[in-house]
Amino acid sequence: MTRRLTFPVGPLEDGMKAGNFLRHKGISHTLLVMIKRQGMLLCNDRPIFSNVPIHAGDVVSVEVAEESTSTTIAPEEGPLSILYEDEDLLAVNKDAMIPVHPSRAHVYGTLAGRVMAYYKDRDFTFRAVNRLDLGTSGIVLIAKNPLSANWFHERGNIVKEYTAFAEGTFPRDIAIDLPITREAPEEMRRIVSSTGEQALTLAHREEVRDGFSVVSFRLFTGRTHQIRVHSAHLGHPLLGDTLYNPDGLSLGLCRQALHAKRVSLTLPYSTDRIVIQAPLPEDMASIILSV
Repeated sequence: MTRRLTFPVGPLEDGMKAGNFLRHKGISHTLLVMIKRQGMLLCNDRPIFSNVPIHAGDVVSVEVAEESTSTTIAPEEGPLSILYEDEDLLAVNKDAMIPVHPSRAHVYGTLAGRVMAYYKDRDFTFRAVNRLDLGTSGIVLIAKNPLSANWFHERGNIVKEYTAFAEGTFPRDIAIDLPITREAPEEMRRIVSSTGEQALTLAHREEVRDGFSVVSFRLFTGRTHQIRVHSAHLGHPLLGDTLYNPDGLSLGLCRQALHAKRVSLTLPYSTDRIVIQAPLPEDMASIILSV
């Protein structure tokens, strides 16, 4: 499948070289190399080189064809809860205990396999823009072509929000700026450490229930287990999180009480922003109703 983008050249861009013009629009150097390799850099529908000057009133176009498919991911028919789809982006609501990608521990039964089955009639490369832990439910974004993958990596300005249930009375409003690293090499568990990578989480306590708080989190970095680590470090681990609080409160949950509820983003090569939302899953919603 081929995706085409067009960019009109304005007065302030008169005389720019085509390659520099496209970099200004958000096309990365790596993607520009792909475009040149495929011979799909056009000005007024005529092929040009990236070092050719362009002028006000011109229309620069790029076309990118999918060059590969995810042959290592076996297509698997299964339910796929689609929240949003256009020619650049697929957003799905992942159930808890379904891995996003295949691994040695989970070769089959993955979200990637279901997406590959959904696009079985075309060449498709599975490109997850964000990732969720096995036990975390909610929104997963998939870029449908190299152009949108490039955009979400470079300029998507993605804001991710989560709902979680944390033990005890969580602080009302707090910015948690604590670096995170692995507890030990090759270990899954993470800890707060001065030697780790920066991790910034904003938290707002929505309400206090019997023994736990309903908390909204907004991530400004994307470290593995970020919300789970920060919450446990503050003394308020998530309900059901056996990795960071094996003997803690679960209220019947078979996974950590964490749901990716809302994502806002800028659509590829535009200024248009959209908001995608996923309802609270049944296992977490039932706890709210029962206490």
